[in-house]
Amino acid sequence: MKILICNKNLKKLHTGTSRNVYEQIRYFVSKGYEVNIAAETLDTDSIKSFGAIPHKTLRLPWLSGYKRRSFYSKQCDKIRRSIKPDLTIGHGDYQNPDIHCIHNNIHLAYEKIHGDDIDESDDMYRIHTPIFKNRSFKHIIANSGLAKSDLNTRFGIPKKDITVVYPAVNEKKFHRIDDERIEEIRNSLNVNNNEILIGLITSGDFKKRGLDIFFKALTEISEKDSRNIKILLIGESNIPEHYLSIIESSNIKEKILFLPIQNNIEEYFNALDVFILPSRIEEFGRVVAEAMACGCPIITNTDVGASEILKNESRKYIYSNQHPEQIPEMLTELINSRVLRERLSINNLESVRGILEINTYPEFDKVFSAFL
Repeated sequence: MKILICNKNLKKLHTGTSRNVYEQIRYFVSKGYEVNIAAETLDTDSIKSFGAIPHKTLRLPWLSGYKRRSFYSKQCDKIRRSIKPDLTIGHGDYQNPDIHCIHNNIHLAYEKIHGDDIDESDDMYRIHTPIFKNRSFKHIIANSGLAKSDLNTRFGIPKKDITVVYPAVNEKKFHRIDDERIEEIRNSLNVNNNEILIGLITSGDFKKRGLDIFFKALTEISEKDSRNIKILLIGESNIPEHYLSIIESSNIKEKILFLPIQNNIEEYFNALDVFILPSRIEEFGRVVAEAMACGCPIITNTDVGASEILKNESRKYIYSNQHPEQIPEMLTELINSRVLRERLSINNLESVRGILEINTYPEFDKVFSAFL
């Protein structure tokens, strides 16, 4: 059997989409299939090391936006005609695969982030909308119930044509580490044992991830309860001044530890006492699942798809995105109770087991076997 997977950008391996592509590579290679990858930017050696065949598409420097994505899609058509795969999978920019893996509901995201409908002239609208309106696909894989519901209600795509497969957590990387190593990481951050380390870790886009909401919530923690906290913020760029102005007059600014994206991100998850993701929208939000796999208590909201995998007592710390004022109260509870944090840690470690990569292969089997 021959598989073609199309994703325009595979150079940034820390992004959720790239990780999902690599999950599929490992899955199909484990089945003994020939796996072909079509991408405009990619790490050729990495693709080969996973047992796949890279096909680097041409990038014309004078093309950008919609035209560049359209050109990429046409090249995928050409590769498809050449290698004649048994199944073609697209991850966003390719218009004509058998199965679309949808990571971003761009219409929903625009509404949540900007409070308005996306304009029909927007490049992302022009790329993504025909996918759902033309319905040339055989099936869609959505990364959450939230994403599936939006595709069903917005475009009338039948629920039977959409399967939810949560992005997997690589259990070889994301797991609980020993206490000695945790202490080393915390020491490297100058965090004492009696201090509570609160984190927001993201690949970027501070507006979407709600950095302003995060900072505002922290300023509303009482002085007594915030005395022994430190805040770890990991992201792709420096913190813009208009976000810092939110905490300018509080004692929070001096408590922030900012780091660029780290390759050993799992160690920082392990070092946290609480992980908060106050995003305006996350079709899934892989960092939530990865933090859970490292034993973090989580505070997040109903517009984060990964909130669907939180169970039992942990669900008490999912707030409505219309009411972020609930965050300070939730956070204060966690700051003041080590026992509660330990309970949620154990609960999240158990809840995330269902989407460890080793356990998601049966979900892939259900979807892909119907088309092979």
